Amino acid sequence: MAFTVGELTRGALTASVAYVAMLLLVFLVPAAFERTTPGMTVVVLGMVIAYALPITLLAMLLGLAPAYLIGRALRTVRAVWVHLGVFAVYGALVAAATMAILLLTGFPFVSADAPAGVLLFVGPGAPAAAIGWWRAYRTATRVRSAGPRALVGHGPDDHAAP
Repeated sequence: MAFTVGELTRGALTASVAYVAMLLLVFLVPAAFERTTPGMTVVVLGMVIAYALPITLLAMLLGLAPAYLIGRALRTVRAVWVHLGVFAVYGALVAAATMAILLLTGFPFVSADAPAGVLLFVGPGAPAAAIGWWRAYRTATRVRSAGPRALVGHGPDDHAAP
């Protein structure tokens, strides 16, 4: 399985959006069960978007090259579950590395004193990366099954692996 650079990028963007959406759920679901005011919920929502979105997009940009190399290494592996598993692990590692950098730089709102809190940020990395890979895979297989006209711009020089 080989992806074009565009398919790889769309998959990475999907993973980023999925990660931020999962973070929002991680923070908003407990708020729904606690007696928080709607104003406090909006503040939490705003903080997650204001901080997580740019950090996630930066991590995505820095993680594209390694994702490309991982995909190239896996291009002869036909089992979809292997790709999903490898990219889920990669997503968790990217999230953990990002969290480690934030902890080391003393980023506000992040503390190693609360390991469960750190896991809340790292946990969504695995499913988000798997979702991103799946989107790229589905797009690639849909385009290739559409026939030769759909393959315009999908030459061998354009390909990045999953």
